Amino acid sequence: MKLDPEAGSLKTSGSERIIPVHPALVENGFLKFVAATKSGPLFASLSPDKFGKRGGNGTKVIGRFVRQLGLTDPRLSPNHSWRHRIKTLGRKFALAPDILNAITGHSAKSDGDTYGEVPVDALLREISKIPKLAL
Repeated sequence: MKLDPEAGSLKTSGSERIIPVHPALVENGFLKFVAATKSGPLFASLSPDKFGKRGGNGTKVIGRFVRQLGLTDPRLSPNHSWRHRIKTLGRKFALAPDILNAITGHSAKSDGDTYGEVPVDALLREISKIPKLAL
């Protein structure tokens, strides 16, 4: 999945990147959903919020879904800690740190880490190390 400013505004320049689609999403029909979607926003049925953006309402929908999965502690925001979650899972399942940073959009630790490119097949290899959730 390519996060690209041509498709819509991004928070920062670090937001522009390629993110591999986890095999569990493919198994559950995400690519079919994308292929069946007309040109334009992927989740066009989400109504824009008061700022004209779909993200705010999308956050609410995902938040309700996560709450239904059992995250009921009101001190925890269901959408705030996705990067924390992927970093934790990346460490647990031994994803290469530089590739994990590329997936999350975090900056390199050294100049040497900025050399070369991160191939898409390497991104997919690493994200595939995380097992799918049993829901």
